[in-house]
Amino acid sequence: MRINLLAIIFLLGVCQTLAQERPISISVANSTLTDFAQKLENFCDCRLFFNPAETDSIRITVTAERKMVTQILELALKDTPLQFSMDANRYVYIKPFTPILVDLPLGFFANSGF
Repeated sequence: MRINLLAIIFLLGVCQTLAQERPISISVANSTLTDFAQKLENFCDCRLFFNPAETDSIRITVTAERKMVTQILELALKDTPLQFSMDANRYVYIKPFTPILVDLPLGFFANSGF
């Protein structure tokens, strides 16, 4: 019984990982970042966060066939000052010029007493 439960948990994790990594296709033209984000979120299991006041003048035009989310974001943002970071929960943080650090460097707490 215990082995079966572990096998089920493992298979669910594998299925979830495979579902997260499937390529998607998207096409938008002269879209706001808000509209692009909503469309992208409909196709994948990621969530985009950004400050609309920093992105309201930016327009996104991108066509991608069977690409991963990070590839689509790279294509969509390449001619803009926007940078993105994705964390382990598939939350995407978008901001101008400098990407947000989503992970602490290895050994960050090594000398801090934690």
